[in-house]
Amino acid sequence: MNSFISRGISGLKSSFLVWFPLIIILLIRSKLTLDPVLLPRFILLSGFLLGISIFILLRKIVLRDQVFYKKNNIFFKAFIIYVIVSVFSFLISSNVSDAIFEFQKILLTGIVIFLICLYYDNYLELINYLVMTTVVLSLIIGFIGIYELIKTLNEVGLSHENMYHIKSTFAHKNIFSEILFLCLAFNLHAVLQQKSIWKYLGGFAAFLCLFFITILMSRAIWIALAGSLFSTLIIFFVFKSIHKNQVKKENKKGLLFLVILFLLTISLAVFIYTRQDGFSTFQKQTVKIVNFNYGSTKDRIQLWKKSVEIVKDNPFYGTGLASWKIEILKHGNRNLRSEDQITFYQRPHNDYIWVLAEQGILGLLLYLSLFAVILWQVFSILKKEKSDSEYLFFLLMFFSIIGYMIFSLFSFPKERIEHGIILSFIFSTVILKYNVISESKNPIVKVKTRQIIVIIIIIMLLSNLYVGIQRFNSENHTRKAFAHRNKSNWTGMIHEIDQAQSFFYKMDPFSTPIAWYKGMAWFNLNKIDEALISFHMSYLINPYHIHVLNNLGTCYELKNQHVIALDYFNKALEISPKFKNALFNKCAVEYNLNKKDKAYATLRQIDTSNTSNKYYKFLNVLLNPIIERSIDKIENEQLKHVLISIAKSDKWMFEIHKKSILNNQNFESQLIDDGIYTLLNINKSITEKEAEELRNKYNQNI
Repeated sequence: MNSFISRGISGLKSSFLVWFPLIIILLIRSKLTLDPVLLPRFILLSGFLLGISIFILLRKIVLRDQVFYKKNNIFFKAFIIYVIVSVFSFLISSNVSDAIFEFQKILLTGIVIFLICLYYDNYLELINYLVMTTVVLSLIIGFIGIYELIKTLNEVGLSHENMYHIKSTFAHKNIFSEILFLCLAFNLHAVLQQKSIWKYLGGFAAFLCLFFITILMSRAIWIALAGSLFSTLIIFFVFKSIHKNQVKKENKKGLLFLVILFLLTISLAVFIYTRQDGFSTFQKQTVKIVNFNYGSTKDRIQLWKKSVEIVKDNPFYGTGLASWKIEILKHGNRNLRSEDQITFYQRPHNDYIWVLAEQGILGLLLYLSLFAVILWQVFSILKKEKSDSEYLFFLLMFFSIIGYMIFSLFSFPKERIEHGIILSFIFSTVILKYNVISESKNPIVKVKTRQIIVIIIIIMLLSNLYVGIQRFNSENHTRKAFAHRNKSNWTGMIHEIDQAQSFFYKMDPFSTPIAWYKGMAWFNLNKIDEALISFHMSYLINPYHIHVLNNLGTCYELKNQHVIALDYFNKALEISPKFKNALFNKCAVEYNLNKKDKAYATLRQIDTSNTSNKYYKFLNVLLNPIIERSIDKIENEQLKHVLISIAKSDKWMFEIHKKSILNNQNFESQLIDDGIYTLLNINKSITEKEAEELRNKYNQNI
């Protein structure tokens, strides 16, 4: 009994570097931040790795020589070059506070891979722990998903919109699907290669993964699943012909079981969903994959096109880390969902375009080189591997890597800590195995040098912790400021924003400078000078934020500085031509500058479906002078009488205004036409010939 417990404790210690990040870190959430998982997981992972690094250094653990073979550490060389380029991208960024955080996330991924390779000299041990831990992770997040599914069924029923409630321990249902996909390969390996209980647990975990991947309808994962499966089958047959191996009888049964599991799971997911919402939703999602002019697919393509404009600004080096969210605003929001003035994009939903825009062609090539090196090492392993179990495992790792690269075309996994952790473990197993099969006998780095590397890592992780905690504190106070805003507690809002402001946190997760919220609070307290200071601070942080520009213009208008106000409203409208508030404000400024015709021309740009009192009030003020001017020009008493009647009827006047926009005609011409039409067809007081004469006489003079 004691021996069994001792072995259990020993195994727990050996697997600590696997189960803690994959189970504990991936399950942690916090209600104290706006993003419930990003910062908490960043801080916990940094702290965990710091502890591991200090443990390695203090206990003077023999650092694994295999990591340092000159020929075998090509991945780390490529990563170091990528880090150097990232340093440059950080230095040229217009968004320094977020650039620091992005750079630290890049470092964190490399540190995870490095420490795993140091910690495990037996890659088979790592693979075993990794498979079992991932099975447990899949079961935990899967059961949480089932709970959310049942809750959704009972409360609101299943629909495409309601599926967004199902996200397990992640920030979004699509991220949940992506993690399930990355876990799937490990679950499949457990089904085919593990013994006893783990085989059945792996089968159920694989079922949960496939079930939720189907029912959550993340099209990026559907494409990734199909693409990686097709690619893996090709590689399987290519290397099978090289080895001329025959698939064992038990493996044939396992593969048949997986095919049946795959078909039954998808069928069950579709059946459960269609009982609630119908099969048409699945059909629509499938159509959206190939229809580039529909829904979110269209939006993403437009976003990618605008991202290309960012690339053109600095194609070789990019615009700097964390700058995309600012630079994209400069290129306007025409034809994007962000025309609603509520949506602000944080990333282009394509990791490669994201890297290209921020780090240029050089950065993208280096980023892709990391995957290229790992895939090359996978091919080398598959070419030489004789063990069926290990051959299968690395074939499944190929499946996961290709899938990750495919859904990176439509998503942003490089941003998230959970994706980085799983990808790091995949890369580590490949590196460790490749080091074993490599025949290189080149000299290794001295022990003292290796210890210096660990000390540098400790310093980096301490920096990560400091920045992470600072950002956590800032985001917590920003969240509290939002709560005060909802209660119109402006003084409390100012207090929280003062606490939130930090060198490491100047914008919230929605691209809005937090100083802007303070400006809004001062504005609502009628402290215009104080509001103006905060809005100017916001402008320095994000000069293309339409609400910052609009509020600056509003403050200057209240201070009777009309020309400056007009300049800010024009800047806002260059970015978002349909921005209703800026159009209203520009209209008011032009009216105050006695440019009434320009004011009316601006008002005509507002959607005629707008039925707000403000809209009709502006129309009334601007249309009456135009009608009066037209009446003064008219000599025909009958027509003049009709125009006077129109001026007395707001409804009639507004209808003519809308008709003039629909007909792409100026208001005065439309007014004359409607007046003549009334005389001819309603009053029947003139002939067709007289009507034509009136049109020729008065419309030519407009």
